[in-house]
Amino acid sequence: MPRPKCTPSPVVCTTCGETFYRIPSVAKRRKFCSKKCFGLKNLGTRQLPLEEKFWKSVKKTDACWLWQRTLNNGGYGMMRYGQATLFAHRLSYELHYGPIPEGLCTLHRCDVRNCIRPDHLFLGTQTDNNADKVAKGRQLKGESHGGCKLTDAQVLEIRRLSAEGLKGITIAAQFSITPTQASKIIRRIMWKHLP
Repeated sequence: MPRPKCTPSPVVCTTCGETFYRIPSVAKRRKFCSKKCFGLKNLGTRQLPLEEKFWKSVKKTDACWLWQRTLNNGGYGMMRYGQATLFAHRLSYELHYGPIPEGLCTLHRCDVRNCIRPDHLFLGTQTDNNADKVAKGRQLKGESHGGCKLTDAQVLEIRRLSAEGLKGITIAAQFSITPTQASKIIRRIMWKHLP
């Protein structure tokens, strides 16, 4: 005997009030006409207003206002709001001073990456950000750089051997680097922070 056809029944969306049709077994469970209405309904019940959610994550000290929740690998505060992932320091700047013009970075005067105190923040270009990093001694160089193969002592030894007349190609083979790298070290194009 053939199974009877299910007739869709009308259901009123609890978010927008529109009538939509679902088969009876689903109609009892589905109360929203679309994913958008489902999201809007849950956004209103689960998610706090942006500023309220933001300030719940901040610990104010005498010096800095520290972000207490998620930090990215670089140590900067992060916050999810709806579908967006926001940097806490940039959001703090925008809440206090208004929108950040396109192409500008938000820099820290205090050099504390999870600080969101507005008077510790200022705008600058990527070039300004790099210059600020160098001025504050945060530029990775020499042994502190994760990709380096040599130590400071080895670089000084390369320069000493060169000064004694040893050829760059021989020095390169001894230290398992390319002749070009040896030449740049000897001429102080690379590792110029060392004497």
